[in-house]
Amino acid sequence: MAAASQQQQQQQSDLSSTPALLTTQLLQLSVTDTYPGGPAQQQQDAAAGTLQAPPVQSRAAAAGVRVQLLNAISRAAAPPATNVVHVYTNDGEWFPVKKKLLRSCIALTKAVRDSGDAAPTVHVDIDTLTFDRVLIFLEAHALQRQPPGFAVHYLPDLQQAGEQLGLRSLQEYCARLKGTRQAALGVYSFADVQRANASGKVWLLLDGMVLDVGRWLPEHPGGATIIP
Repeated sequence: MAAASQQQQQQQSDLSSTPALLTTQLLQLSVTDTYPGGPAQQQQDAAAGTLQAPPVQSRAAAAGVRVQLLNAISRAAAPPATNVVHVYTNDGEWFPVKKKLLRSCIALTKAVRDSGDAAPTVHVDIDTLTFDRVLIFLEAHALQRQPPGFAVHYLPDLQQAGEQLGLRSLQEYCARLKGTRQAALGVYSFADVQRANASGKVWLLLDGMVLDVGRWLPEHPGGATIIP
């Protein structure tokens, strides 16, 4: 007992004599695993399915030792970012977008050129998924990379978003993709589908579209003969 008391006094003496260059004095913490009521109660609770969590207690708290931080320096909170624009979509989502990424959006010029102490906020009549694709396009444009070839059913919404944002490059890109996609599309009658299938092809009708799934059949999880 006397040895423990001497050790505690030595720890306190070491703490008070710590040079000012040290930031903290850390005390080791431990978790007591003594079950309330003892081992017998623990077995009974285990059998009944009512085990309790063991108490957590620090060795420093049990010994009544105070932990003091030395030379703790508080740092002021960082000022709010002003190089972004907070863009809210029509379905309530929020995008913090770098101003330089939006420079080509003529309709957002006022927000991009804003020099206030807080980030400007704009609301656009564009849904979240479409605006996310707009950002993908803008990022590719900023990195001087080829934008992705968006699927044809995304193009009307993207072109409308380009019109609303004043993003002419997106409008032109959608128009080019639309022309390329339409050039690759054909108009087929039901008789055309019947003739194609009679000749060994595998064409399907789905939602007004004619799908040629012949090359995909070997990859079909249900087997190549389930569709025809």
